[in-house]
Amino acid sequence: MDSSKASTSKQSTSIFNVEQDAGQLADLLDMSDLDLSDLDLEDDEDADPTFLPTPDNTTQIGSTESDHHSGSEESSEDEETRGHQESNEENAETRREGWRRRYFNPSQKPDVSPFVASDHHNWDEISYFNQFIDDELFTLISEKTNQQYFFEKQKLLNSTPQEIKCFFGISFVMSCLQYPILRMYWQREWKVPIISSAMTRDRFFTLRSNLKLVFDNEIPDDSRKADRLWKVRPLFDRVLKGCSELEREEHLCVDEMIIPFTGNLGIKQYVKGKPNPVGLKVFVLANSNGVVLDLLPYQGDTTFPPDYAKYGVSSASVLYLVRNLEPGHVIFHDRYFTSLKLTDELLKRGLKSVGTVMLNRVPKTVCPLSDKEMSRKGRGTIDVLVRNDHEVAVTKWMDNKSVLMLSSMLADEPVNQCRRWSKKEKKYIFVNRPAVVKLYNEKMGGVDLADRMNSYCPIRSRTKKWTVRTISHLFDLSVSNSWLIFRQDRLREGEMLKNIQQLRSFKMTLGQKMIAASQVTQHTNESESESDIEEGPSGKRRKVIPFPPEYQRKLNADHMPIMISGNVYQKCRKPGCKKLCRTKCSKCKIFVCLNADRNCFSAIHK
Repeated sequence: MDSSKASTSKQSTSIFNVEQDAGQLADLLDMSDLDLSDLDLEDDEDADPTFLPTPDNTTQIGSTESDHHSGSEESSEDEETRGHQESNEENAETRREGWRRRYFNPSQKPDVSPFVASDHHNWDEISYFNQFIDDELFTLISEKTNQQYFFEKQKLLNSTPQEIKCFFGISFVMSCLQYPILRMYWQREWKVPIISSAMTRDRFFTLRSNLKLVFDNEIPDDSRKADRLWKVRPLFDRVLKGCSELEREEHLCVDEMIIPFTGNLGIKQYVKGKPNPVGLKVFVLANSNGVVLDLLPYQGDTTFPPDYAKYGVSSASVLYLVRNLEPGHVIFHDRYFTSLKLTDELLKRGLKSVGTVMLNRVPKTVCPLSDKEMSRKGRGTIDVLVRNDHEVAVTKWMDNKSVLMLSSMLADEPVNQCRRWSKKEKKYIFVNRPAVVKLYNEKMGGVDLADRMNSYCPIRSRTKKWTVRTISHLFDLSVSNSWLIFRQDRLREGEMLKNIQQLRSFKMTLGQKMIAASQVTQHTNESESESDIEEGPSGKRRKVIPFPPEYQRKLNADHMPIMISGNVYQKCRKPGCKKLCRTKCSKCKIFVCLNADRNCFSAIHK
């Protein structure tokens, strides 16, 4: 009996040593640079990668005492077996989290379904703009503005959808001209006829200061607490509806956008590095060409639905914006969003991701070369560590500074070269660059491009109301989206880029057509209208009436010929005609020929 006990204790000691040696061997393999992925162990039954010898396993193989166990002992063995299975699963998970230097070959992503583009043939500027802002929204603004104005001041505002449309058309024209003071557009020395004749100055400022999208008394307290942007929610919803119908490219980017506002607003944020760092922060999903596809304004703890509470703000914002994407897309984001947890969650949804990452968000088991080591090796040094499941890679690249990338799409291969200035050699040199950095630089700038489009000619003037600034920004965003789609359609039709209408011209034309379509009749001073004739007193400089645009020349039936009495002749204003005439248009205020030989009057109004 004593000898059997001694043999049993000796066997247990040897088993414990086997366990310890196996654990040390696994740790050494994880820390080494050896690539054992090419070894073929499929035909070896004993080469189970999840198997580690245990005392229980050894006893079952080498001992015959199990034949004499009772039924209660068999149940205890089942519990021990389940415990060892759980331990093996934990070991497999640990090995999956291991990182080694090896070739990165991730699984292939599914192809994205081709987008069926709608027919935009013969679309004008208003047709593109109506994708995001339609007449129903102008009707809503008119109704809620009238309702709120009467409730607050006990007076009738009597605004109409056409007048609201004219107001925004005027705002578009103003944003293109960019006078420093809004009142200058109506001053006698500087006034712009298309603005001053469409709406009076006081009426414009009245509408601007009283714009409403909801009637405040109709919104219950619970809705106000759940949505801090309830005052502008209808506009957000309408713009998002138009964005949801746009083409989603294979490569998409997520970034932050700021609606500039420095006044009193409880949820305004500061984002370092933005052109306008203070304001309302919006998370944006966009194509690489700058077309905005989805928006999520940040409003504190009510930003996300309850399902996203288990994620942080950065990860939840990305997951919310990609909630409707089909598998196969590649999401690009910067280091504010990037984390290993987010990358794994996107992989579960069939989405690849690429992003810069902060060092403190990289797992501790990832040990890339230090900055000193990479600097010693020189610019262009690349270090890649791949997770054991071959789905995620960390790439570190040394340029002027080190760049750390976390990707489930690609790593360093194929390595390309980029041109850099060398201070030491006083000349340009070519530096090795990993493929993931090149692709990131090409596809990440969509939101920044949208910001740049909005900064060219924004509807921006001093205001203390965050609602006015938000409404203006969303209208600007709709215009820039419309122009980008307009340009894309023209390029597909084979038109040369230099011949395509630029953003400022597109916005100006859109504003002119919105003013014309509104058909707002303003009561002007008759004496001032009578004085706006071209002949003027003798010896004084004549006041030249600008040649009207096409939309104004064809507006309604207000254009009637007037015969000027006396010996008054002026040059015909029809392009190409140089004859003198004495017939004037009552609406356009210009001289045009109208006689038996020439009918320029009819030609310019057709």
